[in-house]
Amino acid sequence: MERLKEKLSSIAAGRVLDIGTGRGDFVELLDTNLKDYTEIIGIDSSEKAIEAAGERFNSENIKFITMDACNLNFEDESFDTVCISNTLHHLEEPNKILDEMKRVLKPEGRFIISEMFCDNQNEKQLNHVAWHHWIAEIKRIQGGIHNNTYKRDEIIDIAKGLGFSNMESLEFNFPDEDSENEEEIKDFLKYFDELLIEVKDHSDYERLYEEKERFQKSILEIGMSNATEIFVIGTK
Repeated sequence: MERLKEKLSSIAAGRVLDIGTGRGDFVELLDTNLKDYTEIIGIDSSEKAIEAAGERFNSENIKFITMDACNLNFEDESFDTVCISNTLHHLEEPNKILDEMKRVLKPEGRFIISEMFCDNQNEKQLNHVAWHHWIAEIKRIQGGIHNNTYKRDEIIDIAKGLGFSNMESLEFNFPDEDSENEEEIKDFLKYFDELLIEVKDHSDYERLYEEKERFQKSILEIGMSNATEIFVIGTK
């Protein structure tokens, strides 16, 4: 994490756009660690997420807008930095959204991809990956867009395909916030039982139940850590 903070602290980001901002987690990271910026705008298709993000920040230079990333309501070459963090696996049309991000990025502007990946993780991190993929399947059954996490090299290939120069990458981990207290872990795992109830009539219910039991047991036995993420930055 310190390597990422050091990299961000060297960037004068100008006008920043964060795609798929959710509750604004990546915006908070940028706000806290960038060398400087003039404005950060976070967009998301979820009005609920945008409302939650707006409640977290009290700054005239940070804004959140409900918007379809496939059709950005911004002029060509209007941002100095564009970012997408832990959102690629939620996209039905990633190429279209990445093209839109390129469109609104100024020449010599910075393009940032930050995404967790599923391979080369330790045992605790694989528990994170397992429940993330399990949740993704539940969401797909419910009609949502939630793909499994990419492999590290797949993310690198996506970044390379954008044709940017001066591309750099680094791996980092967010600090683990989950308590090691067994009772608190059990309370956390109740969330998965609640999700499973929502698909109790689906043909894959029994398999999903068995998978849940396996990763819950593993989490209780060895714990869980946040999966490693990759941060890729390039210049248009």
